[in-house]
Amino acid sequence: MILGFPNPSIPKIVGQPTYEKQRENRALLKENAASVHSALEGGYHGHLRVCMDATTYAAVVGHAFPRPPNPGQSPLYQTTPTPNKLKTSVLTMLNAYDSTSSKMQ
Repeated sequence: MILGFPNPSIPKIVGQPTYEKQRENRALLKENAASVHSALEGGYHGHLRVCMDATTYAAVVGHAFPRPPNPGQSPLYQTTPTPNKLKTSVLTMLNAYDSTSSKMQ
């Protein structure tokens, strides 16, 4: 996944960090986060919110970040799951994701 980022490596700050170096690295991290696809808000801003506080994000984008709903607990298995149980569980989770994703677009 890292190789897919526009900035696969972030320069290490050696010695005392300066505001300028921190600002440069933060900009690179924001570019990387924005490049990761997100179904939220039509995917226009990727995961940019991960690198910004809520107030700054709202100021830049023009509205608050929609908090995604909790998808619920993953299924717990009493015994070793059979391939059919795994398939059913995965399909159930994917359907829940698709349903949530389509409501956010």
